[in-house]
Amino acid sequence: MAQDDARLHPLDATVLVHLSEERLDYPTCIAARYEVPPADVRRRCEALAERDLVEPVSREVVYRLTDTGADRLEALADERDDLRSIDI
Repeated sequence: MAQDDARLHPLDATVLVHLSEERLDYPTCIAARYEVPPADVRRRCEALAERDLVEPVSREVVYRLTDTGADRLEALADERDDLRSIDI
């Protein structure tokens, strides 16, 4: 699993951490909070959804962390010793 974690885009970790804390959110809100382009967050959410790490929960495209995403985030945190060490 560590190899998969190494392939996370830097913004992926930000999205996963955010959704683990907020439960669900719009890509535009995530983008605003971290001052990144909304289109970048939308693309990353779509990519994470393809990997079953997040999932859309409405037609308005609100995402939440999946169990698989939580497991991936936990593995990433273990690898980095502390969830707060993720540069977001």
